[in-house]
Amino acid sequence: MLAMLRECLQDGVGDDVYWFHGERRQETRLYDDFLSVLDAEHDRLSVIHSLSDEDWSGRQGRVQSHVADVVGSPDGVDWYVCGVPQMVVDTVDLLEEHGVSDSQIFREGWESDAVA
Repeated sequence: MLAMLRECLQDGVGDDVYWFHGERRQETRLYDDFLSVLDAEHDRLSVIHSLSDEDWSGRQGRVQSHVADVVGSPDGVDWYVCGVPQMVVDTVDLLEEHGVSDSQIFREGWESDAVA
């Protein structure tokens, strides 16, 4: 996903790009330096961090709970969803509830089978 993000930004094709990055705690946050550099270099990129298991000054809770706050109406936007299976399934369900068609949601597809 990070390689796709970098290529998308370098090509300059498309509209604003939102990168939602959820972690449990600050010490498990991955790719902060990389994402900070990209965020500083590209005006059309917004990096949204959320922690689900720790109080901090940023967004809290499951990362998908911030989609509507940040993007507004998610319909009409392409979504690339990657992560732990339950998060992917929950995010896809949320997007579908907001009217996003399946043709606008890109994911690996095995996640539903991995969620009990």
